[in-house]
Amino acid sequence: MKSIRKLIALAAIAALASVALGQSVQSSTDPSSQQILALQVTMSFADRVTIPYALMVVFAKAHVPAGLVTISSCGEEVAHQLNPSGTSLQAALDSIISAEPSNRWQIADGVVNFLPAQNEPALLNVRIAHFELENVKSPQYAIDKLLSLREVQRALVELKLSQVPTQVGLTDLKRSGSEADDPSLGFNVRCENVTLREALNAMVRAHGYAVWAYTERRCKGRDEFRIESVVR
Repeated sequence: MKSIRKLIALAAIAALASVALGQSVQSSTDPSSQQILALQVTMSFADRVTIPYALMVVFAKAHVPAGLVTISSCGEEVAHQLNPSGTSLQAALDSIISAEPSNRWQIADGVVNFLPAQNEPALLNVRIAHFELENVKSPQYAIDKLLSLREVQRALVELKLSQVPTQVGLTDLKRSGSEADDPSLGFNVRCENVTLREALNAMVRAHGYAVWAYTERRCKGRDEFRIESVVR
């Protein structure tokens, strides 16, 4: 019995350590996740860049559905010189984690998420009973519909979160001639009993290669957030 308890304790310690290092136990054995992590991504920046910018570039080159969470305070975002040790998506993500070790990445059903290692924003954990849209032309439209749900609106009041407008031009980061340029194409989203983050993941998964970006700014007693989509 003591040996079993010891094994359980060691397993728990190993799991916590993997999170602290930015590694995902969830993605380590899943073949589809391994294929995603092996995607070739050349990440080279001449100058120092912010983590959100680097992630947008990485996800665009990998052409995978993804989500990222950024939490900031009153100061300006810190820029880093990033030098990945390889050319895979995993090498790029690990390089970013090395620069910002307070974060972690994981893969959930084919969607790459970049998150705080601890204290994920409470809004992203709000549970949604049902969400369904058909023939959606814009990921941002789906996000706006998600935010208008009763559960989310109630949480915004309880959390004292104020929504700020999306950044001009961010949702236009797409390649000319891509499927996103064709207004006749749409996608369907349907999920039940999920968190807001899971619903956002379902949305970009259904789209195919969009990215949702959650930004929260905590400054002088005022908490503001926005969630926007990026289509490359």
